[in-house]
Amino acid sequence: MSTAPKPPHVHRALALVALLLLPLGHAVAAPPAPTEPSAQSRELLDLPIPTGPLMVQCLLGSSVTTYNPGLTDTPQNVTRNINSTYTLCANLLGTPLFLTAGSGTGDVPVPNASCQQAIEPPEPIQESFFWGDGGFTTVLFTQVGLRAKGTASEAVLIGTVTSGRFPNAVAMKTVTYVNGDPTQGCGQPGGLRELRGPSTLSLYLPTN
Repeated sequence: MSTAPKPPHVHRALALVALLLLPLGHAVAAPPAPTEPSAQSRELLDLPIPTGPLMVQCLLGSSVTTYNPGLTDTPQNVTRNINSTYTLCANLLGTPLFLTAGSGTGDVPVPNASCQQAIEPPEPIQESFFWGDGGFTTVLFTQVGLRAKGTASEAVLIGTVTSGRFPNAVAMKTVTYVNGDPTQGCGQPGGLRELRGPSTLSLYLPTN
């Protein structure tokens, strides 16, 4: 069976994506098959990994979450602030788009928060990502998990784009914490005040 040749702009897009990913040692591969948890599951190893086509990938980033006052084992009212920056993002569908991105949640009050909130936030987390060309994407992360990654811990957040660019896309954000295990941070003087580490952000086409 013959295959129609790809238009020139498709070849250019594929070439640009290859140039972006090869120096980083990454390849765009199909995500693994999803597990079968319930819709509200927060099991650390059973998050439903997105399976739709990859739309946007930000491989070079960092994320910082701060708590004031620091989280302890005793519930108390705190404010949480999340900021992320991504120095290189690629739009893998349509016209090639290479951008920086930044995000911020502002100070969000979290009542009766304890160290458990660093592992299983009791409420969805909304984060808006601002692209280098002036556009934005707001994501509501509704499922959060934490898994071991060597000697570090990796947080995985999964949600949906609710407004802005790439509407209804499935979003997955990962943060590898390099400043300690959040499950042990409550034992520090003043409690757990900050979690930081390298971060990635991926947006997938919805499958339904």
